[in-house]
Amino acid sequence: MRLGRLTRGLIVLALVLSVLVTPALAATKIQVASWWSFEGGSSLDAFKQAFEAQHPDIEIEYVQIPSSEYYTKVLTMVAGGTPPDVAMLGMDKLGTWVPRGALQDLTPYIEEAGLDLDVFFPAVQEAVQHMGGIYAMPRDATTSVVAYNKTLFDQAGVPYPEAGWTKEDFLNTARALVQKEGTQTTVFGYAFDTFSDGFIDWLYVNKASVINPDATGSGLHLPNAVEVLEFLQGMVKEGIAPAPALTQTFSN
Repeated sequence: MRLGRLTRGLIVLALVLSVLVTPALAATKIQVASWWSFEGGSSLDAFKQAFEAQHPDIEIEYVQIPSSEYYTKVLTMVAGGTPPDVAMLGMDKLGTWVPRGALQDLTPYIEEAGLDLDVFFPAVQEAVQHMGGIYAMPRDATTSVVAYNKTLFDQAGVPYPEAGWTKEDFLNTARALVQKEGTQTTVFGYAFDTFSDGFIDWLYVNKASVINPDATGSGLHLPNAVEVLEFLQGMVKEGIAPAPALTQTFSN
């Protein structure tokens, strides 16, 4: 099993269904919901300033909602008839939000504007489509990589990773990096996030997925997925990687 870069996640901007089209010349306020900060100097603030400079008749009003309650809050706003005009969503939400009628198909607007979606990677284009429609525009995609500390490699006399390394190479490298003082581990060979990002990449490189091939249920019980989970669990049991309770105390 070879390890490499993977497209891990995608954040999209989706138009909520109940948006009303207003005359282009009318002063219009567009409400945009996000869990990200929009304070001065942030990427969203820069976007707002650039957009409003090009469209002086439109004002963007950000609504920041804590990530822990974001999706519940936005769906409540939709159900109550007071949705934001635009909402930032994770790509995985389209499959449940579109059937609920919460999002508007952007296909006719994209065609009218003559937007070329080929500027996006094919996987990104596919991620914003559902049931034959395009329900969001990509904001950003995340590439997942393995980062390593050269200083710790040098201290342990371990060669740096090379292209094409396998799962076994990874395990042996991580094992060689572990440092202890008595029974206390001072340096772990590897640490993975206890959030889903910590294991989803491993599923992909092992030709597994959270969802089964037919998209009818979980895929975590299938052999390739079980192999990954046992691999990660094995590193924790051996002391190569910290237990989840300890990982949660680490600073980002």
